[in-house]
Amino acid sequence: MNEPTFDHLQADSVATFECYRGSLLADATGLAIADGAVLVEVQDCVTLELDGRPLSWGRLTVRAIGRWGDVREAIEHLGTPVQVHDCTGSVLIPGLVNAHTHLDLTHIGPKPFDPGLGFVGFVGVVRSGRAQSDEDITRSVWKGVQYSLRGGVVAVGDVAGVPGMVPSMVPFKTLSQSPLRGVSYVEYFAVGKGERSGVDRVRAVLDAANPDDLEYTGVRLGLQPHATYTVTRQAFADGLALAAKYGLPLSTHLAEHPEERAYIAHATGPQRELLEHLGLWDESAMRDVGGGETPISHMQGILSQAPFLVAHVNDLSDSDLQILRSTLTHVAYCPRSSAYFKNHEHFGPHRYRDMLKSGVPVALGTDSIINLPALQESEQRISTFDEARVLFSRDGTDALELLGMATTRGAAALGLPPSEFTFRMNGGLSGVVAVVGKTLEDALRGSECPKLLSIGK
Repeated sequence: MNEPTFDHLQADSVATFECYRGSLLADATGLAIADGAVLVEVQDCVTLELDGRPLSWGRLTVRAIGRWGDVREAIEHLGTPVQVHDCTGSVLIPGLVNAHTHLDLTHIGPKPFDPGLGFVGFVGVVRSGRAQSDEDITRSVWKGVQYSLRGGVVAVGDVAGVPGMVPSMVPFKTLSQSPLRGVSYVEYFAVGKGERSGVDRVRAVLDAANPDDLEYTGVRLGLQPHATYTVTRQAFADGLALAAKYGLPLSTHLAEHPEERAYIAHATGPQRELLEHLGLWDESAMRDVGGGETPISHMQGILSQAPFLVAHVNDLSDSDLQILRSTLTHVAYCPRSSAYFKNHEHFGPHRYRDMLKSGVPVALGTDSIINLPALQESEQRISTFDEARVLFSRDGTDALELLGMATTRGAAALGLPPSEFTFRMNGGLSGVVAVVGKTLEDALRGSECPKLLSIGK
């Protein structure tokens, strides 16, 4: 695959119209129209090239919706040329959201997990393999953008990693030039001997940011204190202050693996050993760990101060669930990542359904490509529809619930308008995706790659 450039093949300030017809038109509101179609007005259209085919990118507005015969009649009354895309045999859904991903790791590719080395061993794979130069990071993020678009994803919650422990704005700047929308969370580490320097580094990066970078266009800048075991509670509080100063949304990894539980509860285990190995451990790291807390109870005071999107939450007690509910925390669940690390063997089945029932909003994420299956290069993708397929097959989760987790709930978690991830008359639209199948359940049973037909600005 060539590195995507998204060269403008044509730009047209005059509105054009495109119609998409499928065996079913469906969205998370419960809309389900057999032999359905949607007529979309496209303004400020730019034609991109994705896998050798044109892809419309512009401001999308729904102008007609219904059964094909009714929409066809609307087209006849329109009195202007309309390009009709016949996707009979596929379900048409809005553009997908990936609430948690690491696009700067895309160049590493899928890798097997070694249970003998545990999560800390996996961290070694990431540290040794991640891109370091701005040019290499840019190329990896672009590759992740193309894999995301190939998977029908139009919006992401992307973690901008920390090469050499220095927070990077490169993923944000790269995403801002792409068709994707969402949030790029600048990440930082701040624990033990590196506590003050870690906060100072991320503060310096934000202070030096161009004011235009802090204005939302398609991609918003966010802040990501990495995790409970790499950022002290004081450094989390410092992050809250920075986020408030610059108006940044917040995210973190939380309750992800048993090594985290051991570190927070007892100040022992592989995570402490890693900090010692890196020369970061000192007694200051003991200030707020080792008291028998769970990772979520450890974070209760922080979560209660500002809205957070937390990734994973594999480790969840009943009292933890109430904390998430009371603090209005959003969760990004990454099913294939959780299975990759065999977290079910440590914590039992993931409790995403309990969270949903109790009112905790749960969206789908993919985590990095490292934990995804290796496919043929022409089919390799990063898609939350594939995550939904896992839950449909494994748990029998309701198809409409899964579509919401992959669209509207993901949008809400990232601060995007959920309504743009539904089909509404005269409403803005995130994009149109076709997935092979005659019903939503058929599409979830399948394995075919989702096909992105258009993407909204």
